[in-house]
This record gives sequence, C-alpha cells and structure tokens, in this order.
Amino acid sequence: MSAHFTVHLSFCFEKNGVLETATNEASWLKTLTPSAYASMVESGQISAGMLPKLDNGFKALQKGVKKVSIKNASNLLTPTGTTLTYD
Repeated sequence: MSAHFTVHLSFCFEKNGVLETATNEASWLKTLTPSAYASMVESGQISAGMLPKLDNGFKALQKGVKKVSIKNASNLLTPTGTTLTYD
C-alpha cells in the first residue's frame, strides 16, 4: 500500500507514548530512533509488550510507511505520542 499511497500508522494502547521511565506516565518520548530503541532494550527500559509494537513499527518504516506513531487510543487524532524516526 505504501508504494501507492502516503501511509501513516498509529499503534494505540493505554499509554501516551513510549515511556522513558516505566513508572512515570509523563516521561513519554516525542521521538524514538532505532539506536535509542536498541539502547533502551539493552538497559531494560523497554521490554515485554512494547517490543513487538516497536519492532513492527520500525519494519513498517523500512517498507515505506511515511510515519509511525505510538500513542493512547483516546489521542488518535491529536499530534501526541511517540513518533518513530531513523537516526
């Protein structure tokens, strides 16, 4: 689809974005790059259910999706959440 259209993908869940600190709801990141993601996985900041969301989000960017956001479902139409970007 991304070969023919500008595609934006939003992964929606109960948090406002990818949290820098799991216990601090206000610590969501505005952007996340693959290198920062790898560092956060290695340090344990990102784990469990976030791994498939982020892995698939970065794969979607590689396949031509223009923008990938991780956000709260209640904020679907707002410019909030974490946007995945390349380094």
